[in-house]
Amino acid sequence: LPDYRAMHVEKPEVADVDALVEEQLEAWREKYAIWKDVDRPVESKDKVTFDFKLHSGDEVLVDQADMVKELNEDGEESFVPQLTENLLGMTPGESKSYTLHLTDEDDLPWTGDVTIDLTVKKIQEHQPVQLSEEIVANIVADERLSEEIKTEDDLRNFLRPIIQKSEEDKARNTYFDQILKALDEHSEVSFPPALAEERVNSKINELKERLA
Repeated sequence: LPDYRAMHVEKPEVADVDALVEEQLEAWREKYAIWKDVDRPVESKDKVTFDFKLHSGDEVLVDQADMVKELNEDGEESFVPQLTENLLGMTPGESKSYTLHLTDEDDLPWTGDVTIDLTVKKIQEHQPVQLSEEIVANIVADERLSEEIKTEDDLRNFLRPIIQKSEEDKARNTYFDQILKALDEHSEVSFPPALAEERVNSKINELKERLA
């Protein structure tokens, strides 16, 4: 093995622990978010309640009142083509129609030209919640955390040392992996595997003592 004292391996920085703590808290705010009625045009991610009618000429194929759909950001359709893009921008009480030419590729029971009538009844947006004591109690129960956690600050103080240790361990493991890689790249002598492993472990232990 080469003289490791002559080698230089950049020690990785520990991630911003406070930012990771806030990221987890924000994830919980989103998880326990509520749907709130809004009076504005439909936007991506909204939940929309609407009347839906699909007909071919005078023949009504589907007539469904109070259909509910959560609009995905990617516009993925769950029923018929172009439904999301036609709902976007509509306002409560507004009606509109659009036509489609359905084919076998649409995987629907009908083919040919059809018309779809939409009437928006209600629009709701997903609103993150504040981490009140009630929400914190739900988090504690769902995540099986300590019952001593009562407030958002309690959650923050609980998370910080756990994330701190996790990120320090991650940085330390990355550092040792880089050291092993450097030792391997600079080694000029082939050792039997068992002996090589013993020597590497010895060097790692020396490094750990120096870094402690």
